[in-house]
Amino acid sequence: MRCKPWQILIVSFVGVSLAGCGEAKKSAPPAPTIRVAAASDLQRAFPILASRFKLDTGIDAIPTFGASGTLAEQIRGGAPFDVFLSADRAYVESLKPDQLVKPSSIRLYARGTLALVVPKTARPGGIEIQTIADLEKPEVKAFAFANPTFAPYGRAAKQVLEKKGLWDKLEPKRVPATNVREALQFLESGNVDAAFVGSAMAKAPGVRSIPIDPDLHEPILQGLGILSGTKHPDEAERFAQFLLSEAGQGILRDLGFSTVPPEPPKLQANH
Repeated sequence: MRCKPWQILIVSFVGVSLAGCGEAKKSAPPAPTIRVAAASDLQRAFPILASRFKLDTGIDAIPTFGASGTLAEQIRGGAPFDVFLSADRAYVESLKPDQLVKPSSIRLYARGTLALVVPKTARPGGIEIQTIADLEKPEVKAFAFANPTFAPYGRAAKQVLEKKGLWDKLEPKRVPATNVREALQFLESGNVDAAFVGSAMAKAPGVRSIPIDPDLHEPILQGLGILSGTKHPDEAERFAQFLLSEAGQGILRDLGFSTVPPEPPKLQANH
């Protein structure tokens, strides 16, 4: 059957239109990627948060993990991050005088809790650790904790040991780590007998967690901020809003963080 001229024209027009749509779709710019400076205690939580965020928005969030104080120094040195997720809000606040963070963007996103972790299966030698005081036992040779100078969880561990009167006594056994992730790695590799980490990391396979009374250390109030130099301010704000949403807070709760109540809106100054 031969096509009539008008049928050929319609087919040709539809073909060109579809091709044009395909080209427009192919040439659409991809969603931008945001870079996040993330405290080490988020290493288990962040991949889940980022996966859900991308599912909701199409935006990739790529983390760089480290001790909060170290990340703050990297930001001062010009590291091109879009968002800073600190284990201590004070490190985010410290960037305000140099106008490195947007003041209105600083918010609490979680409250961390400290835990002492030990191997789930007893090691040769029968080392038994049930409390912090057991770190004094002669068979306990070493324990790890994040460097208190840069890591909020390390500072909390030091405060706990000082209140228990153990900080100086245990000096020969203390093994400082760069961050809580490294402290956990020291335990997993068998180089230490125990480690102080965040409760979110205490859920790692092969370890048993010993809870610590939060009254023994200052609250670990975790804060976020959007960097002033971000090239993706809208996407960075969407990530911050996601983190504070019920979905983001639910993920954090499931992984061992205490969530925080919404902060009251900041009053605008009258001019």
